[in-house]
Amino acid sequence: YDINKLPYDSNRLQFGYSALFYEDHKKTLYSYFLEGYSEEWSEWSLKTEKEYTNLHEGKYIFKVKAKNIFEQESMAAQYSFEILPPWYRTMYAYVLYAIAAIVIIWLIVRYFTGRLKREKYRLEKIVEERTKEISKQNKELNKLSLVADRTSNGVTIFDSDGNVEWFNDAYAKLNGYSFEEFLAMKSGNILNTSNSNEIEK
Repeated sequence: YDINKLPYDSNRLQFGYSALFYEDHKKTLYSYFLEGYSEEWSEWSLKTEKEYTNLHEGKYIFKVKAKNIFEQESMAAQYSFEILPPWYRTMYAYVLYAIAAIVIIWLIVRYFTGRLKREKYRLEKIVEERTKEISKQNKELNKLSLVADRTSNGVTIFDSDGNVEWFNDAYAKLNGYSFEEFLAMKSGNILNTSNSNEIEK
């Protein structure tokens, strides 16, 4: 049998039917069954029409049979048809959805990848600048250390908290102990070891 393909906006169907029983035909009973929608035949009734609304996309077969006053049943007549899906549920639409999803995911990945690259570049620049600053400070300290080593005067370097960071050989000879011995013997902080009133916390 041929299958009639109907657009989704034609998913409301009404079937009319009648039998060729001539004897007391007004008492002819009918039973119908829509394959793909219901699971069993309807009760026998005198109704000669049946309406279906909001049928989902898919293939259906409408079947109907009659029974006369002598309890004789006719062969079932049938009509096959197919309700097509709306455009947004077609295979082409799902392909477009998949492509759109892939594009969106790609854009998101590209955005965050670019963001990570920019952040990496920024951090590399910071590290590079800090490295240059440390290198410059080390060069200055090396120059200062060289000058301090060559002088006959005792030279001591303290940090901002008064902790001794370095002193030259002249200072070590003047006091009679090395830098390591000084740290072991003293607290290593000028604020705690000096008796001078001119040094303030």
